[in-house]
This record gives sequence, C-alpha cells and structure tokens, in this order.
Amino acid sequence: MSIHSAISKELNDVLDHPFIQSLSNGEYSLNELKLFAEQYYLLSGAFVDFLLLASTRIKNDSNRMAFIENLFDEHGRGNHEANHRELLKRFLQAVGCKNFEKIKPLVTTSAYIHGMRDLCSTGSQLEVLGALGPGCEAFTVDQYTLITNGLEKHFDFTKDELMFFASHIAHDPKHTRDIDDVIAKLLKDDDSKLHQVITGAKKSIIFENIFWDGLYEGCGEIKTANKVN
Repeated sequence: MSIHSAISKELNDVLDHPFIQSLSNGEYSLNELKLFAEQYYLLSGAFVDFLLLASTRIKNDSNRMAFIENLFDEHGRGNHEANHRELLKRFLQAVGCKNFEKIKPLVTTSAYIHGMRDLCSTGSQLEVLGALGPGCEAFTVDQYTLITNGLEKHFDFTKDELMFFASHIAHDPKHTRDIDDVIAKLLKDDDSKLHQVITGAKKSIIFENIFWDGLYEGCGEIKTANKVN
C-alpha cells in the first residue's frame, strides 16, 4: 500500500471542498475574497512555524534539509521582496486589505493553526513528514491551480497580485519530492512504521478541512448579510 493511495479519499475531499469549488467557479465577491486572503495570510505565517517545529523532530541533518530548503523558499531565498508573506500581501492589497497586523483569525483558522503546531511539535519524525508532505505539499499545486484559474477567469487580478500562488505552483513539486525521498529513506527495507506517515497526513488534512469549512461558512454569512442589506 502506498501512502498516497492510503489517503486518496482525504486528498479528493480537500480538493473538492465546497469553498475551493465555489472560488474556482467565480461564486465569491471581492469582499468574500478579502476574508479568504486575510485568513490565508495568517496560515502563511503559521506555516513557517510548522516547518521550524517539524525540523526539531527530524533526527538527521541530511533528512532535515527537506524542511530547511522549504524554509529558505518561504523566506524568498534571501530576497525579502520574494518572501512569501510579502508576495501574499500583493493579493491582500488587491482585495482591499490594508492593515495586515490587525487581521483577526476565525475560530476555525485558530483551530487549524493550533492543531498543526501541536502535531509538528509533538509528532514523530515520520508523522511530521507525513503531515507536511503527503498531507500538505503534495496537493498544493492542484489546489492552487484551481484557485488561480478561478481568480484569473472571473477577476482582473494581475500576475503580480497572484504571484504568491504561482510561486508555490513552481516550487512545491520539489518540496514534495524532497519529503517523499526522506520518507522512503526512513522506511527502506522496513515499512512497519508506514502507518505513522499516513496518520500524520490524515491529521493534517483534517485540520486543513476545518480551515476551509470556516471560510465557506464565513463567506456564506457575508452573502446573507449582503442580501439583507
């Protein structure tokens, strides 16, 4: 049994999430996209924490490089303007967000962040590899492609404003391969601990869906309020 076949249902569920589908179909207003952008900005900042915490769980310097390289990309490989938070700010500004420091997390966003921080700080090295590899990086390209296609088709965002998503689409396949290589190395000739990788991946996707559930509900509330007004 491969890791990806073991979590295929979970992967399909997260890509078919109603929020992602609604966004890719152009069903959200600019105000609803603002909620999405703000909450995702909080996730982007927290993802750095996940990588840092997960790095402490990896016992070998060579294996740890899968996360260190990812961290370096997150920080623009030394170029502050290419820092992923800076790239995402371009999208936030395009949807009307001006004060990045005063963004308040939804309850579900906080639940996602706290859940992932706990998983990455206490899980075994195979669990954190599963959480950030098969349970995260492995489907980001497909997820961001759906998001980007929807934004490009239904809105007039520039390539610069969507650079955050394009950057991940370009880089994340390598991050996925790097993590998969470490997992394969650790399980070589002994797949008795494969369940740890699968457990980590499934937990990560559960937290991911909690985040998207909150956004879907939040955008629904905005739609209802607009109809009333």
